[in-house]
Amino acid sequence: KRLVGTYKGTLDATQEYFNAVIVITKEGGNKVKIAPKPGEPYSNVTPKTINVKAIPNSDDVEAIGTPEGTLTYQHSEKNILIVTLPGSPGDVTYNFRGTKQ
Repeated sequence: KRLVGTYKGTLDATQEYFNAVIVITKEGGNKVKIAPKPGEPYSNVTPKTINVKAIPNSDDVEAIGTPEGTLTYQHSEKNILIVTLPGSPGDVTYNFRGTKQ
């Protein structure tokens, strides 16, 4: 739940986009959907649904080694790092580092 929200930062796909916006919504269970803000030059990156887990004894969240990619969220600093992996031909993968808004 603490992971859900809007993040602003740098998205690196075919080029770097500064002040990019990524939105994370809950999909059920431990899954979240990660998607770019619509209508932006970087909105062609592929949305991902990823299974996340809480890191014990902290407020942080992670998804490491999943087929969709890697996500780490540091709650105290509201920092997120996302690295997506291709799931099918034509997927537009990206790296994103940003802060919860």
